[in-house]
Amino acid sequence: MTKQASIWEHSFSMIGTIITLTLVLSLVSCSIRPYQGPDDILYTGVKDITFAGGERNEHTEIAKAAAEERFNYAPNNSIFGSASYRWPLPLVGPWIHLNYASDSTWLGRWAHRAFGSKPIWIRDVNPALRSRVTERVLAEFGYLNAQVTHEIHPNKSDSLEAKISYHVNFGSLYRIDTMEYLPTFTLKDSLKLVHREQSVLKPGRLFTHDVLHNDRIEVSSKLREYGYYYFRPEYIQYEADTMNRSDATVHLRSRLIDGVNPEALKPWRIRNINLRFLDNDDRSQNLLADTVHINSNILAYYNGRLPLRLKILDSRLRMRPDSLFKQSKADLTLKSLSNLGTFSGIELLYNPVEVDNPSEHTERQLDLSIMMRQDRLWEVSLEALFKLKSTEFVGPGLRFVLDRKNLFGGGEVLSTAIYGSYEWQTDRSPISNFSSTLNSYQIGAEAALTFPTLLFPGQLDRFYRYPANTTFKLSGQKLNRAHFYGLSSFGLSYNYDFTPQEGHSHSITPLSISYNQLSDITDSFAEILRNNPSLILSMQDQLVPQMGYTYTWEQAVGRSRSHQLWVRSGISQAGNIINATSMLLGHEYNKTKQLLGLPYAQFIKGTSELRYTYKIDRNQKLATRLFLGAVYAYGNVKQAPYLEQFYIGGANSLRAFTVRSLGPGRYKPKEGTIYTFIDRVGETKLEMNMEYRGRLVGNLEGAVFVDAGNVWLLRPDPDKPGSSLGEIENFSQWLDQIAVGTGVGLRYDLNYLVIRCDVGLGLHLPYQTERKGWYNIPRLGDALGIHLAIGYPF
Repeated sequence: MTKQASIWEHSFSMIGTIITLTLVLSLVSCSIRPYQGPDDILYTGVKDITFAGGERNEHTEIAKAAAEERFNYAPNNSIFGSASYRWPLPLVGPWIHLNYASDSTWLGRWAHRAFGSKPIWIRDVNPALRSRVTERVLAEFGYLNAQVTHEIHPNKSDSLEAKISYHVNFGSLYRIDTMEYLPTFTLKDSLKLVHREQSVLKPGRLFTHDVLHNDRIEVSSKLREYGYYYFRPEYIQYEADTMNRSDATVHLRSRLIDGVNPEALKPWRIRNINLRFLDNDDRSQNLLADTVHINSNILAYYNGRLPLRLKILDSRLRMRPDSLFKQSKADLTLKSLSNLGTFSGIELLYNPVEVDNPSEHTERQLDLSIMMRQDRLWEVSLEALFKLKSTEFVGPGLRFVLDRKNLFGGGEVLSTAIYGSYEWQTDRSPISNFSSTLNSYQIGAEAALTFPTLLFPGQLDRFYRYPANTTFKLSGQKLNRAHFYGLSSFGLSYNYDFTPQEGHSHSITPLSISYNQLSDITDSFAEILRNNPSLILSMQDQLVPQMGYTYTWEQAVGRSRSHQLWVRSGISQAGNIINATSMLLGHEYNKTKQLLGLPYAQFIKGTSELRYTYKIDRNQKLATRLFLGAVYAYGNVKQAPYLEQFYIGGANSLRAFTVRSLGPGRYKPKEGTIYTFIDRVGETKLEMNMEYRGRLVGNLEGAVFVDAGNVWLLRPDPDKPGSSLGEIENFSQWLDQIAVGTGVGLRYDLNYLVIRCDVGLGLHLPYQTERKGWYNIPRLGDALGIHLAIGYPF
């Protein structure tokens, strides 16, 4: 280096130091004191929230969460929305706001828009009002004599800044002692609504707003189900007497409010139903020139072409002329029409039919008009995304989607898409001593036709209470894995998805055919294939004709919402029907047969996943997952396709290890290279995860997790010693082949998505290493796995 270059380097270093010091001093000197009046006390956050009294149960925890929601007001520059903690230099935003809010220059407006924030004063927070509101909220939870107080704590070094603390004394939790019910309603014929028998209000029940609200809704819903269209929940009021009671109980009386419209206490019947199909133009409401009868007393008004087929309309209209008004039928009608995805807005309007000289026994009638504003038939979207995949590959991608709605007049959607992405692998193997620099690109196109019904004899155009779809999909894509190979795939599938009742979902795939073609093989990868016969079989060009079924169940366990259980199990098979047909035609069972000139896969595959979440309290959860899977290939090709086999590791699996860095079994490649992960797949999989999640500050959560599992082959492979289940001699050996890792993580909830960062630490490898004992990680630094991902792992 020359002397002149050294002088220039020194000069730039000095200039950079001066600029840095100037910026730091400018930020530190930011003060809003000149702008503060004597009553302008800057709010710097919540000091603490304390609770006293209250029962130890889930009800009290929910009440605490409701109280904290009223108290948690974020100060300027809060950390992740926290009400108590702020980032360094919290006054920069308010200082910029106060200096540049009225600035007319371009730079001043930009600085204010980009960095300014209005200072939050104590008077803006209004802690006295928040305390009173919280007392009313706690009264709705049954704490009628709850007391909430607050205290302002001025900053000792600056009296014009202050924090707020809140103290909640729950007092007694009130319960119902005695109850007076509504009079009996006659619904129809001899059927009656007896409030005493139907009501959730019973002696000993908690006296809470939700209990009263649910009782109102229950009574109103029952009446509206039997024609009482004009009856509303707010027509019922409750009177509570707590006078002269020292045992935290109330005497409750329910009654109708004074001045209820007599028409609300009579049943109503539907007379005529008119459907009006409106265009996007608001003026079209009065220009509907065409009409058609859907059914007796059901008339449709439209222009030009009826948007929906007559059978679709007839099945979706759950309300019928000359029938009592039923709230459930009205809700189903609205829901079924909305699920078609054809209308941007739907409104049900009821008009009473005028009757001359009506008597007390005259039947009341309603005319129903259903106003449906048609949505745009074409929809275009362009999605730009930054991929974060469980395969440790990240990269930018684009997806262009074009949808044609209501293709055949039955709510069908034809969706076409083209997409592409470029990806690169970002981290090194936590065990092997090499850094991978793998790249790949992917391009593809797909077309899917979705029907909002089940295309099956006798099921077409039928109404379903819950979503039911039939989807035909055609797809093709090209994946290029740099240094390895190219993989082209084409697929055709036919799928039913339906939910017969809430919490129970079914997916049936009567037919799915995919064709995988390996191409652009590099010399290095060709060498790997020559040394690995099983890999050749799994990645060879072949057809995969499949059938499958998946069942999903999700529900809260028991009466408490603290326990959530989710189960998904699926089974699929490939090639069996074709192989049986070939045998009937005289072909040998064990001889490789072809379809359309290509060998076809034959296997059976089953997977099952169970997730259980326990909500400890309002700020803590314990989430667990168990995954089991197996695929068995036989007959035509005794090696399952590569994409149907299992692997372990990654952001949503064993987070201490990268994808395909473990298994199968206790198998370990002799040399660690960028190619070894291709071999590390298995035909069976066991994975167990447990994760504790707790709120740290604001919307930021912390997590501590433990992951365990591995994959195995079903048949011994001489090229992979120790990789199969059959080579395990006892339970102790099997247990020793379970890889284990732990770690910590952060989750930031943005409401619409969760950003996750996990740092995993390996504890146990399923094969022998230079370190003896259960903790056999050779080097601590090599046992770290860092993952950035979107969403929770499970």
